[in-house]
Amino acid sequence: LERVPNSRSYQDAVGATAGVLAGGNPNMGGASSNENTYMMDGVNVTDPVTGTFSLNFNYDAMEQIEVATGAFDAEDATNLGGVIRLVTKTGSNQLEFDTSIYYETAAWAPKMDARFGADGADLAPTDFDSQFSSMSFNGLISGPVVRDKAFLVVSYTMERSLIARVGIDLPRDYEGHYVYAKLTMQPTASNRFTVLSQIQPTTIDNTTQDNRFVKPEAQSRQAQGGIVASAQWDWFPGTDVTVESKLTLQQNYIETSGVPCTHNKRLGYNPCEPEELENTYDFKTPGRLGINNAYDSGNYYYYQFDDRTRWSAVSKVSALDQQIPFLTGDHDFKAGFEIDVLRWDRSVGYTNNIYYADWNQQT
Repeated sequence: LERVPNSRSYQDAVGATAGVLAGGNPNMGGASSNENTYMMDGVNVTDPVTGTFSLNFNYDAMEQIEVATGAFDAEDATNLGGVIRLVTKTGSNQLEFDTSIYYETAAWAPKMDARFGADGADLAPTDFDSQFSSMSFNGLISGPVVRDKAFLVVSYTMERSLIARVGIDLPRDYEGHYVYAKLTMQPTASNRFTVLSQIQPTTIDNTTQDNRFVKPEAQSRQAQGGIVASAQWDWFPGTDVTVESKLTLQQNYIETSGVPCTHNKRLGYNPCEPEELENTYDFKTPGRLGINNAYDSGNYYYYQFDDRTRWSAVSKVSALDQQIPFLTGDHDFKAGFEIDVLRWDRSVGYTNNIYYADWNQQT
């Protein structure tokens, strides 16, 4: 993983696999981007509604990534694309720390001035009007809770990026916090218990970057995140026999609304009225959508509150490398059950239940 050229994300690293068309949600084996399965330490973390990935992760906390595009196991029967299995680090008797900071900025790169025709006409805008910067802070600590019996891994990543295309006034402002913890306990040689949890509150402000005719108060925010929590018991009754039981809770949310107001004039975001509190959401002012290069103004016209909760219970037994009388070779046997319960709540609407369209009629 340290040597694979990528943007320090498991989604990007997967793109180095043959048969995978890279992207945030890749196409694998000719299937669509929402037909893959994402696993983290054996826990299915695929978004239960969209079929896409549902969490970001501290890249330094991953031990390995396995990408399967064919020859699936029996428990992958519902998969149509590929299976991406993330294996996270497990602590040991050695106390370890790992920290890193990465920073990129386009301000250190050459820029192209605006180009003009012989008559002075503006042929192309300047790259000085664009913006790009990103920063990530990563920290990981692992070690023993009880020597030889229990081990803990805790990781944290903060990501922040500001990206604006040429001619766009406000940058896409991404800020995410990813916190992961895993406790592994093995009181006896035949019993192992694993408890893990991941949270990832994230906000994305000024999401409209394909249209320069958007005033600051009409930009939108996407807030997303959730939690994955799992408890697992592995029992090893024999050398080649394993019984695995697991209970998982997965909650995800995606909220879309206008960017909350701010008194920080330096940001240039939706300004608060003098009497308004910082980070106030406006669901009363109707939005105005611009058509034919008229400006979007007034407010972001739309809102969405989307919550998904899934409970999953899995138990399976595996007997590997078994010798069967009258049959040559070794044979693997698996049996088990899986129960998924999904609750999906979604509310959508328009601010103040109405919006207006402004038409720029050129003469």
